[in-house]
Amino acid sequence: MGAGIGFGYSAATPPALKWFGPAKTGLIAGLVVAGFGLASVYIAPLSKYLLNHYDVPIAMRFYGVAFLIVVCGLSLLLVNPPAGYVPPSAGAKKKAAAAAVTATPGEMLRTPTFYLLWVMYFIGAGAGLMVISSVNSMASKSMGEAAFLAVAVLAIGNAGGRIVAGLLSDRIGRRWTLMIVLLFQAVLMFVAIPVTGSSSTPAVAIVLIATFIGFNYGANLSLFPSFTKDLWASRRSA
Repeated sequence: MGAGIGFGYSAATPPALKWFGPAKTGLIAGLVVAGFGLASVYIAPLSKYLLNHYDVPIAMRFYGVAFLIVVCGLSLLLVNPPAGYVPPSAGAKKKAAAAAVTATPGEMLRTPTFYLLWVMYFIGAGAGLMVISSVNSMASKSMGEAAFLAVAVLAIGNAGGRIVAGLLSDRIGRRWTLMIVLLFQAVLMFVAIPVTGSSSTPAVAIVLIATFIGFNYGANLSLFPSFTKDLWASRRSA
């Protein structure tokens, strides 16, 4: 399932980025991956309904058929720009610069920067994934059957973080935006220790912290693809 999600990210984001110039890289990456983040808004209540009426294999079968039809159907609309395409906001000088730094996957894997970026992503995403996987159980202590709402609210924060971070990185740069996101995430993780450890914590406090952590997690998903394009550009093959 993790591999399937990875294929989805890696197939949907690059074609979108290739149609736009460097000035909109963060915004476009954020918009594309925001769809992934928003999925929990409907997946959480739908899953609750399915599991209340059917067993797990039937629920998984339902999702498998639905994703096969929807995802594969929409994938037919994904296309790379034609050879020689220049984004409207990019001039000949920017095109030449991009072509000069375009790297193959093998060349990218031979650079120390790739592994540094990978470790940073692993750490930044790990904190968010840890919270996403347990927010329902944390919220159920004080919200009971309505705990799935915490997952939906977190998903909105998750999607919002992808768009906001993408926009901000286009304005102030990827490096500064990533530094802000990781520092904010670190503060939130320390704040979450007493909040989640207490049985008397109000539900709204748990949901709020989870939403902010989801916001920062989502930011990673738009920043690192944008960083990758900035460092190694995009292959412009059709």
